Amino acid sequence: MKRAPKSHRAPEAEERAAASSPWSPCDDGAVRRHLETMASLLAVQRTLHSQTDIQGIVDTVLAYARHIHPCDAVAVGLCRRSRECDVELFCHDGSSRSTAVLSLEAGDYERLRRSSIEDFDLAAGSPGGGGHDALLAPMREAGMAAAHVLPLRAHDRLCGLLVLARRQPGEPSPEAAPYLLGFAETAAIALDNARSLGERDLLARYDLLTGLPNRSVFFDRLNDLLLAAERGPFRAAACFVDLDDFQRINDGFGHSAGDRILRKVSRRLSRCLRQGDSLCRPSPSPAGQGEADDPEELSRLGGDEFAVVLSKIDDEQDAGLVAQRITDLFQRPFELDGREIYLSASVGVAVFPNDGCDADSLLRNAATAMHCAKKRGKNCFQ
Repeated sequence: MKRAPKSHRAPEAEERAAASSPWSPCDDGAVRRHLETMASLLAVQRTLHSQTDIQGIVDTVLAYARHIHPCDAVAVGLCRRSRECDVELFCHDGSSRSTAVLSLEAGDYERLRRSSIEDFDLAAGSPGGGGHDALLAPMREAGMAAAHVLPLRAHDRLCGLLVLARRQPGEPSPEAAPYLLGFAETAAIALDNARSLGERDLLARYDLLTGLPNRSVFFDRLNDLLLAAERGPFRAAACFVDLDDFQRINDGFGHSAGDRILRKVSRRLSRCLRQGDSLCRPSPSPAGQGEADDPEELSRLGGDEFAVVLSKIDDEQDAGLVAQRITDLFQRPFELDGREIYLSASVGVAVFPNDGCDADSLLRNAATAMHCAKKRGKNCFQ
């Protein structure tokens, strides 16, 4: 039996093919660059997969991009969830950082969502008009001559953009493209995971309708405040706020109108609080944008109930003054589709430590006081 030849090509042809291969063993420099890029890509993947904070992911991408592909400036654009054509752009040119917010045209957004790598000659003038002008303007202002724009896609949705720019014109080599695309894919997955985690946290801690902290956040903050009150010279109090006869709004105008009124109530309550007081509404949902250290917070306990934490009060009279301010808020009507809607609220107050030594008992006694205010005729506090 004859053995098959190792190659049908002449030895000279094999030598020429080996010499022309981008990762030929004869090309020690190319192999070294390949190994260094692979090591950088693995390092950035490990770092990004350990990040759960969006700003941390952006910082990592800005720091590692130059190790994946030689460039003089880097920008990461984050598409906003509420309006994906709006992009928050973070730029780094090696010496300084800047941020900007821009809007892509619908056509630019859709093309970028479906594209791979787009190359732009910044020295030639306009990169194509529309949103690209705004997207690449920081790079042109920084003296860059060429830019490569890569989409950051996750689940077929554009969650951001990666812009790599250089002072010298030119396109990335074909060998570099897989690394750039792998880098962009890793960044997109990390951003999407971080956003999903953030949304789950909002679902667990904030109310969809009003954006207020919910019951779990309320109890966390009240417990922290009670611990501080035990050590400090001030007292703390909890107010339980219940809207009077709110069912007539839902029955007369519909639940959608009732929801709009609840949002108006939450905004009005938030504005009347002192610095350091907190307002909550406990049905869990996302949409809230409150921060843990917001000086004027409110929690919604569910339905038409709200809870307020009062910090640093000297005595019961101080809590009563706040409760009176809350009931006075409802003297002005709420506007709904050109109509004036009048509401009132009953408020119950419990003061630490006289009316409860922990968050559960304090809120329970505040609710009891609120029911007493209802029995007194509503539109008052007890």
